[in-house]
Amino acid sequence: LYVYSKEGELLQTNKEPFVDLALPANHIGDIAVHEGELYAGIEWFDDGQGHDIQIAVYDAANLTFLRSIDWNPDSGQVEVSAVTVDPDNGLIWMTDWVDGRFIYRYDLESGEYRGKLQLRPVPHAQQGIACRDGFLYITSDDGDADLDEPDSLWRVNAELDSPSTYVTHELDFSALKKAGEIEGVAWDETTDDLLVLSNRGARI
Repeated sequence: LYVYSKEGELLQTNKEPFVDLALPANHIGDIAVHEGELYAGIEWFDDGQGHDIQIAVYDAANLTFLRSIDWNPDSGQVEVSAVTVDPDNGLIWMTDWVDGRFIYRYDLESGEYRGKLQLRPVPHAQQGIACRDGFLYITSDDGDADLDEPDSLWRVNAELDSPSTYVTHELDFSALKKAGEIEGVAWDETTDDLLVLSNRGARI
């Protein structure tokens, strides 16, 4: 885990983020920061599937491990590519890169599993998720970089009273000069900017 200033200065480092975890891990997905804490979707990813999924919480200032939120295997989730905090609803949302039919929600305070929301249509290869004004924004590595096809940003109503919700294609990332692989997404609350992480020009 690394913290950088907006000017690119490295401010903080944790090169052993898995050492305090009770479960084995080798992959961190898209992260979220809320009230001084960093939430990370973590798993052991092998052969196209995640195992021992968890949400690890770190101190955002010094990156020390604080606690872990257990995953509910009965949910059907098989991978965690991203997490976001939804403070208005007191939830943490998780995406699944392997099977994106559902996004999964956990209680922000207790860590209890609170159910899943079916997405219609299903954004393929979900990589990041961010919450803003009652909507969830999901990035997908759904373009073919070899064909210079851009990846996508999707918008979802953070629906709590229905088992499913419709997904709107918000934009494609054709503004990037060379198609690569879109990763995480977050809102900068101070500037009202949408921040997107991309492996620029990478054929992965």
